[in-house]
Amino acid sequence: VRRLQEEGHFTAIATGRAWYKTKKFAKNIGIDNVVCCGGGGLVL
Repeated sequence: VRRLQEEGHFTAIATGRAWYKTKKFAKNIGIDNVVCCGGGGLVL
């Protein structure tokens, strides 16, 4: 993921889980952009 970001790629993860359950995982892997809540939420 880090390498893709360094090369200028937009990175994100998509999950059906709620944001409060996803944010710690996203932070640990270096992702700031998340589609969550089964597509009902978008965090950029």
